[in-house]
Amino acid sequence: MANQLTINDLNAVRQEQREKTITYAVALSGNYTQFVRGQNVGEVMQPNQAASQQYLPDQFWGQVGPRVMYLLNTGSTGYSMSVVPGADNLHWLLVIFSGVAVQLNAGAYPAGLTADLDIKVEGRGRVMD
Repeated sequence: MANQLTINDLNAVRQEQREKTITYAVALSGNYTQFVRGQNVGEVMQPNQAASQQYLPDQFWGQVGPRVMYLLNTGSTGYSMSVVPGADNLHWLLVIFSGVAVQLNAGAYPAGLTADLDIKVEGRGRVMD
């Protein structure tokens, strides 16, 4: 498997009325795959399979998944990043840009990206989803 994207849920769940927010740390290793919006092609993040998730009700998304996922912090490497929808709300794609509107080339991650432990993504959605 060329893609070795790992997300951890950081045990940072906030619930506000009918909505919850879960913060994830992203660890990159292996090779970067360029994304195809609306498909599960690219750096796929699966929030229900977070490495540190203990599957407590407040840390687990149901069958619908988070309504939106977005970046909180791109780390300290100078790369721009974005999160776009995959095939459904249980699959999201991390997109990395090496320049303005220039996606990182497919292939091995630059060393600075694999060493960066400060890439954070947050998911928001309804508590019951």
